[in-house]
Amino acid sequence: MNIRLPSLGWARVGTSILLIGLSALCGLRTVIAGIVYGDIMDLPGRSTQAAEYQHRAYFYFWTCLLLQGLATLVLGPTLQSLGGRLHKSGPLKDPTNYALALGISILGTGLTTLLFFLLIRSGFISLFACLLACATPQIEAFN
Repeated sequence: MNIRLPSLGWARVGTSILLIGLSALCGLRTVIAGIVYGDIMDLPGRSTQAAEYQHRAYFYFWTCLLLQGLATLVLGPTLQSLGGRLHKSGPLKDPTNYALALGISILGTGLTTLLFFLLIRSGFISLFACLLACATPQIEAFN
């Protein structure tokens, strides 16, 4: 199968891959912030930290969804140029392209998140470094 895209199409594919990777990182950070929140929410005197981690989890979740939407909007027109003469049915053409782009974005984010998780679990990426980057509170804020 020969895939011919204009240079703008390849730029859109590259941009959507970048957005999918960033969305996967935000999804992973959401999970880590949720785990930290679950661990400290019942500890006495840690309600401020728990509220901060809950806020971070919501922030990463909404950022993940925003990046999913952006990846869908970037990838949708590219699928139209790939489709060629497959669907000339007018009004169903654009929604089908965007629904397919959303599916590709969700599947890509899930697979990339799984890849990041497996890399962390295998020790290729240090879990300590990931936790430090994702869930360390600002020390000055809690003194």
